[in-house]
Amino acid sequence: AVSVPKKVITVTSHIDSNLPSIPKEKHQVIYNGVDMTLFPKRKKENPVLRLATSGSLIYRKGYDLLIEALIRLKASSLSYELTMFGDGPELSRLKQLAEAHELPIQFRGHVSRETLIQELPEFDIFIQPSRLESFPFSVVEAMAAGCALICSDILGMKEQVRPMQNGMLFSPENVEELSRCI
Repeated sequence: AVSVPKKVITVTSHIDSNLPSIPKEKHQVIYNGVDMTLFPKRKKENPVLRLATSGSLIYRKGYDLLIEALIRLKASSLSYELTMFGDGPELSRLKQLAEAHELPIQFRGHVSRETLIQELPEFDIFIQPSRLESFPFSVVEAMAAGCALICSDILGMKEQVRPMQNGMLFSPENVEELSRCI
C-alpha cells in the first residue's frame, strides 16, 4: 500500500510509526481543514469562563479526567460553565459524577455539525482531554471558531496546539495539570 503509490498522504505525522518506512519524498502530511466561512464571528467576552468539549462520550476520550479536574477547581474562585456536546456509553457515569459534585456542566447530547459550528464561537476554551487520539477534527473546528485550546499532549494534538499561542497541552491522565491549565 505504501510502495506502489507515487505519494502517501497522511493527516498527521504521528501515525508514521504504524506505517512501513516511506521515503521522505513519497510522504506528505496534509492536515484536516475546515471552511472558515462557515463559522460566525466570535462573540463578545463572556461574564463567566465558558468551556466546551465535543465528541463521543467514551472512555478513551478522557471526559472523566476533565470532570475530575473541575472537581479540583471547585474550591477555587474560578467562575465557569462547561458544555459537553456528544453522546455515548459514558454519559450516565459522567452525569452522575457531575451531579454528585454539583458542577456547572450542561450535557447537550449529540447535536448537528451545523449547530456546533454556530455555537462554538460562544465559548472561550475548548478542551480535548483524550487518552488516545490521532488528529481530532473537533479541535480543528474549535480553532476555526476562535476558541483557545487545552488538549492532552498526545499524537496529532501536538501538531495542532502551539503552547501559549493558541492553547495549552497537559500530560495525558494528569488531572492536576489539566486543572492548572483551565
